[in-house]
Amino acid sequence: ASAAFPREYKLALDAAQFHVSLGLLDRAHGRFAEACARAGSRHADPYRLYAQFEMENGYYSEAQSILYSGAMTLSDTRRSDASNRRGLAELFLTWAICEWRLNSFSRAESLFQFALDELASSEDDGSKLRSFILYAVARFEYYREEPRRAQHFVGLCLKENALIGGNARVWEL
Repeated sequence: ASAAFPREYKLALDAAQFHVSLGLLDRAHGRFAEACARAGSRHADPYRLYAQFEMENGYYSEAQSILYSGAMTLSDTRRSDASNRRGLAELFLTWAICEWRLNSFSRAESLFQFALDELASSEDDGSKLRSFILYAVARFEYYREEPRRAQHFVGLCLKENALIGGNARVWEL
């Protein structure tokens, strides 16, 4: 299938995830890198999933590099049309969480904002993702011991009212 469809990044991505499920992490690295190369500026999913794989294994610096590379590839001003920006909000969200884990709070805060800005500029509704981002920002602010800011984002998340699984987690926070 890869030979027949050399530009199809989803094939390499599926292979990478299959290798992860088998515990073949070295092979998974290669397939994730291949998926990123095949996707180029078409979609952020390979970069985001590769970074999540690295973060799950505790390699936050590597994940940070992958996310940066993906953001630079997809944010290129020469390719600024919406068709090349699919998945960028999710990539910024993942990157914000990565920076949070690396205790780079100012960068995480900026990346959360980039994720929200990217959703605002997209053509689709994005309510579910926006709700999740607002919830993540509320947790981030609570973690930073900024209860008023956390409360503000809880309110915004409740106003959006589209969090998958309901608002019980938001009310609990």
